[in-house]
Amino acid sequence: ANRAVLKEVSVFPNPVRRNTKLQVVGLAEKPLITIYSVIGQRMAQYADNAFLIDLPAGCYLLRITDKNNKPACQTLIVE
Repeated sequence: ANRAVLKEVSVFPNPVRRNTKLQVVGLAEKPLITIYSVIGQRMAQYADNAFLIDLPAGCYLLRITDKNNKPACQTLIVE
C-alpha cells in the first residue's frame, strides 16, 4: 500500500477566529478537508483550499487529502 503523506501542507491563520476564512497552502489542486473534534466526531467537510470556519471555540483535527489520497493532519484552534 502507498503510505506516502503530504509534508508541505500548512493551514493559516491558526489559531483562527470563528467566521474567518481558513486557507490551506502547499497543494497544487484542491484538497478534501475533513474537520474532526477531539473526540473524533466529523464536524465539517470541504473540497476547497479556502473556506469559512463556523465552528465553536476549541481544538480540532484537520485531515487534508489530495487527489491521490495522500493524507496530512493538522491541528486547528478556533478562538
